[in-house]
Amino acid sequence: LISVQETDFDVVLNCDCVYEPLYGDSWKLLVECLDELLKQNSKTIAVTSVERRNADQIDFFLRALQESPHVCTVTKAWEDVDYRIEIYVARGFE
Repeated sequence: LISVQETDFDVVLNCDCVYEPLYGDSWKLLVECLDELLKQNSKTIAVTSVERRNADQIDFFLRALQESPHVCTVTKAWEDVDYRIEIYVARGFE
């Protein structure tokens, strides 16, 4: 395993990690992890793909991510309305 101190990440990808009925509130830990990665390297881009479902809590995840201390912006980069897939990009302060 490579620690963050040894290398910086240019891009961090996560897919379908936010769905509270299945994963509980583990999205809170994902927010903490992404915030820490952006703290270590503000040039890192965090890409999150989600599928919209009933009671998914994605809006809570996005709000918490945007309010994180090392996150500058969270923007929707892409959406497929038929499959209810959305991709968001989070960036740190440079």
